[in-house]
Amino acid sequence: MSAISTINVANLGGCKIKLMSNKALILCVDDEPVNLTIMEGLLQDSYELNTVNSGESCLQQVDLQKPDLILLDVNMPDMDGLETCARLKSAAESAKYRSYLSLRSLRRRN
Repeated sequence: MSAISTINVANLGGCKIKLMSNKALILCVDDEPVNLTIMEGLLQDSYELNTVNSGESCLQQVDLQKPDLILLDVNMPDMDGLETCARLKSAAESAKYRSYLSLRSLRRRN
């Protein structure tokens, strides 16, 4: 199996991209760094991961990386997860082959 290397792409919001792997690629999208860290801890041994912190970065990465699965937070500023998902589904190329899973954090507010 090929070695996996991580690079930072500053012009895409500092996202992490892992290259050169035979594993399925999962794109994790969340504006909370702690959630991305948790997802990395849970998935990095079994999957190739790309993490981004916004809907806009997600749209850019989908065009570049062609992920097998997108784990998408619903509650994000600017472009929320629902709008991001709608934009992905409306793009003919995106609609053909991707799976989406929306994640929502339920917090009790006092």
